Amino acid sequence: SFAARTSQADDLQELGNAAEESCPLRFVRMVRGDIDQARHFWRQTAQWRLEYTPGKLLTQPRPGFSDIKHTMTHFYHKRDRKGRLVYFEAMNNPRSAFRSLKQRGISVDDVVEHMTFINEHCYRNMVDDYDAEGVEPKPTGQVVKIMDIQSIGLTDTGGEVSEYFKKIGVMGKHYPERIDRILIINVPTAFGMLWKIAAPMLDRNVRERITMHRGDYFEALSELIDPKDIPEEYGGTCRCPGGCRF
Repeated sequence: SFAARTSQADDLQELGNAAEESCPLRFVRMVRGDIDQARHFWRQTAQWRLEYTPGKLLTQPRPGFSDIKHTMTHFYHKRDRKGRLVYFEAMNNPRSAFRSLKQRGISVDDVVEHMTFINEHCYRNMVDDYDAEGVEPKPTGQVVKIMDIQSIGLTDTGGEVSEYFKKIGVMGKHYPERIDRILIINVPTAFGMLWKIAAPMLDRNVRERITMHRGDYFEALSELIDPKDIPEEYGGTCRCPGGCRF
């Protein structure tokens, strides 16, 4: 079928040539070659950019930046073997994290805005590959994501945690095809039930790029990233001055 053929590089290039005047190629890849659907999602993103103006976040004060970053650990750290940025995120008892942030006057919407700021900074500045009509994506414009969920449990469902993930899911649709691989590591036994809830919220393209690992993740991690570029706490040899996390 036409959609199936778009998985091949040559066909994707053809699609890009056909769609470049109407929407970025990443939106075409997201829907596996359905040009009309790609244009639909691109119009939604264009409208979101017009109303939300995410680029302005880069010039506005970020008063809660340090609180959010220290409470909900996330950081970019070097690149993988293919030159893609590597992003680490540790889910440290998210229910408690949101409770702690709320006590400091930081809401779920503030955290979602923070994560939007992180995306905007990454794609505009760190990889210089921002989606626009007629612009061909760069090979290094994607990210490898490492999610450490050792400290997540059954109590981390519902309430503000659920609200956050739903809003992050909506925001993420405006940055399609940015994730090359997702490694979920330190998977706890209880995560199976949580995954049944979370999986249907993810696009099929995203689900297909996820692999899960318990404590035996280093081999998979080192296949993607040179051990010298993996933080020491995750089994590598990198010891950045001041700490790899910050």
